[in-house]
Amino acid sequence: MLYDLIVGPANSAEQISSEGVPTDTFEGASIKPVDTVKLEKLQRLLLPDADVGWTGEPSMTNDEGPWVFRLPPEFVSALNQLGGAEHRRVLDAWAATEEFALDRVKPRDVAECLSIIQRLAARARETQQSLFLWMSL
Repeated sequence: MLYDLIVGPANSAEQISSEGVPTDTFEGASIKPVDTVKLEKLQRLLLPDADVGWTGEPSMTNDEGPWVFRLPPEFVSALNQLGGAEHRRVLDAWAATEEFALDRVKPRDVAECLSIIQRLAARARETQQSLFLWMSL
């Protein structure tokens, strides 16, 4: 699977889905080895008591993909507020999850992914847009 995070207008899921390579049209980046399960784990670390609607259900779907998921605004906001000692705590906890261990992902690679995710979350905030996860076979 390929995984990209894409910054775009809130109503752009269908357009993102129709792009062969959405980063050719939209701002974004690959976040392999992060997937929907790992993003949900990150959200739970950032918002442990919140139910913000991220359930892994795509906002736009085709039977054979690609699939596009809009990340909840509360999640994007929490990513933008993450800093200091809390950043280290969240990064360490996220890197220690079973999903990263099973995939044999090194903590430095998890840190790089979190950096990319935070950079794109900041860009979504700056441009008053949304953050999407694009997945393709």
